[in-house]
Amino acid sequence: MIAHAGDVGSPELLIQLGALARVVAGRGNSDRGASAEAVPVGDVAEVGAASLSPLHDRGELDLDPASAGSGTVISGHSHRPTMERKGPVHECRQRRAEPHFAAHVGGNAHRAPHPDRRGDPAARRVGWIAKGDPILAGHYSAAFLAKAAEPRVPLWVLVLAAQAIDAVGAVLLLLGVEHPRIEPGLPANPLDIYNTPYTHSLVGTLVWSTLAFVIVRQWLGSRRAGLATGAVVLSHWWLDLLVHQPDLTLWGAPPELGLSLGSHPAASLAVELALLVGSALLYVRVQSVRSAGRRALAVLVGALAVVQLATAIVSPPLGPDRVALCALSIFFATTWGAYRVERIVDAASA
Repeated sequence: MIAHAGDVGSPELLIQLGALARVVAGRGNSDRGASAEAVPVGDVAEVGAASLSPLHDRGELDLDPASAGSGTVISGHSHRPTMERKGPVHECRQRRAEPHFAAHVGGNAHRAPHPDRRGDPAARRVGWIAKGDPILAGHYSAAFLAKAAEPRVPLWVLVLAAQAIDAVGAVLLLLGVEHPRIEPGLPANPLDIYNTPYTHSLVGTLVWSTLAFVIVRQWLGSRRAGLATGAVVLSHWWLDLLVHQPDLTLWGAPPELGLSLGSHPAASLAVELALLVGSALLYVRVQSVRSAGRRALAVLVGALAVVQLATAIVSPPLGPDRVALCALSIFFATTWGAYRVERIVDAASA
């Protein structure tokens, strides 16, 4: 028998596991739509003389396992795998269930191939729609809006601020401090930021935002410039909240938050490109950017739109480390591009 403690990610996974053994599963907070329909609430299986009912969130257990005669509690949700004994009860917390992982009740682990949607002709026809849309271009809208409001801050600084959270997150990933991972079975962006408390929690983002405020205020001698830059850094978490599946946190621990707009890639892409283009046009209008500067800015905005489309169409490189390196390369190129654009804008205005 296979026990799955929730966050199934894809109904096909339960079908594949069912070919190996009987599956009993608990519905997780990330199971929505077809995934939720495939996982009944309160699924119970008889194992010899005992009953087994996997529970996603240990905090929802409304009885004392020992008093109820239960010898084992299997749960998930916390993303922190543990195995401990509390009196006569063994408590096992699985990490977030991956598309290729299931825990066997007998204590062994079985690895089954995850559903490969690229081998499905229907999935090939819809292409990027089956994958999901990670937010990228939309973050830069905050930089253009801040530049329109506070022209003293260099554009490259604001572009760097817009991507600072992901840039720091990529570095912390490479250093082994934070631990996102690739989960191809997730309904939206397959990058699962299941343990990134220093960058993708609201408290962590506030810390980086405050640091940006202090640095820019000291550098330019302007509180307004510091506030504009700090606001751009802070906007990252709120824009992620709009697009991400529930994987953001307030302080690095549950509850997990996310409105999952990325699960509807066409709508997500339209919103992001509208934010990007609209904010760039506002910057051009407010700052009276001349024709040479407009052309340079159009090239930068066009490049960001192409990168956004590419990330939605092309599967990411295998492994979070390679994703981090690719992201850092994009961030460096974008910051350099913003620097070049502003030089052209300044020269055209001279």
